[in-house]
Amino acid sequence: MIVPGNIYKFIACILLTFITMQGFADKTDTVYLYNGDRITGEIKGFGYGIMDFNTDGMGTLNIEFKEIASFYSNAYFDIRLYNGFRYFGSFRKAEVPGFVNIVTSSDSILKPLVEIVEFLPIKRVFWKRIKGGVDIGYSFTKANSVSRLNFTGDVEYRYEKNYAGLHLSSNSTTQDNSNASSTQDYTLNINRFFTGKSFAGIYGGAQSSTEQGINLRLLLGGGIGSNLIYTNHHKLKATMGSLLTQEYSKDDSISRNVEGLLQLQYKIFKFTKPEVNVTTNFNLYPSFTTRNRYRVEYDLKAKLQIISDLYFSVSLYYMYDNKPLNAEASKDDYGLSTAIGYSF
Repeated sequence: MIVPGNIYKFIACILLTFITMQGFADKTDTVYLYNGDRITGEIKGFGYGIMDFNTDGMGTLNIEFKEIASFYSNAYFDIRLYNGFRYFGSFRKAEVPGFVNIVTSSDSILKPLVEIVEFLPIKRVFWKRIKGGVDIGYSFTKANSVSRLNFTGDVEYRYEKNYAGLHLSSNSTTQDNSNASSTQDYTLNINRFFTGKSFAGIYGGAQSSTEQGINLRLLLGGGIGSNLIYTNHHKLKATMGSLLTQEYSKDDSISRNVEGLLQLQYKIFKFTKPEVNVTTNFNLYPSFTTRNRYRVEYDLKAKLQIISDLYFSVSLYYMYDNKPLNAEASKDDYGLSTAIGYSF
C-alpha cells in the first residue's frame, strides 16, 4: 500500500524508470568497424563523411565513414545518395563489408557505403526535427566610441521531402555624434524535393541597408533548382526563379519591381581537428521592370569548431545595386565580422 504522503515519490520513481528505460531503448543502433570492433548507441545522423554516434559511456563519437564496415538501425531516416536519389527507411547490417541494406516499406536494397552522402533521422516529434545555430559578435573602440554588434541566426526544419529554412542577419554600427548604420536580412525558404537532384521552392524576405538608402525591401517569389554536386565533402546547389519586390527608400519613395533570381550556394567541410565548415552564397537579381538594373548579393561564412557545438565564425557580406532608388545612396554595402556561435 502506498502512503499518500509518498505518492509523489512513487510517481517520480515510475517516471525516472520510464525515462531510463526509454534512453536504453533508443541506444540500440550498432556500428561494425573494419578493425573488428562493434559499438552500440544511437545514430544521430551522417553528413560530410562523418557519422555522429551517441553512446552512454563515451559521449558522442564522430566516426569517419571509411572506418565503418556496416551498421544497423531500426530508426526511420531520410537517406540521400550521391546521384540525388532519396530513400526513407531504416538500415540492416550487410554481410559484405562496405555495404548496408536500406530497408523501406516495400523493399530491402543493398547499397555500397560510398554511394551514401547523407542521412538524418526523421523524428516523430515536431521540435526534434529542428536544428540551427546562433552567432553573436560585439566590439567597441574607445578612441572613436565606435560600437559594432552583429547577430546571425539560422533555423532548419526537415521532414521527408519538405524543407524550411529561416535566416536572420543583423549588422549595426553606432558612434557618438554620428548617425547609426545597419544592414538587416531576414529570409524564409520552403522547398519540396523531387526524385533525383531537383527541387522547387518559395522564397520570402525583408531587407534594409542604411548605406544603400533602403529602409525596407520586401521580397516574395519562387523557383526551381538542382543539387549539381552532392558528395561527402562538397555541395553545390543552383536555383533560378523570379521575385516580386517592393522597396521603400530613405527619401520616402516606393518602387515595385519584378526581378529574376539566379542563385549559387556552395558548401565545403573538412573533418580535421579543429573542424572547418565554409558556406558561400551568390545571388544575382536582374530587373524585368527597370531597364538595365541588377542587384548582386554575396556572402561567405567560415566556422571553426572550438569544442563540441561551440564554434568561432568569420562572416563576409557584399551587396551591390547599379541603380539604387536614392541617387545619393551608395551603390554597394559590405562588411566583415567575427562571432562566437552555438549550434543545436
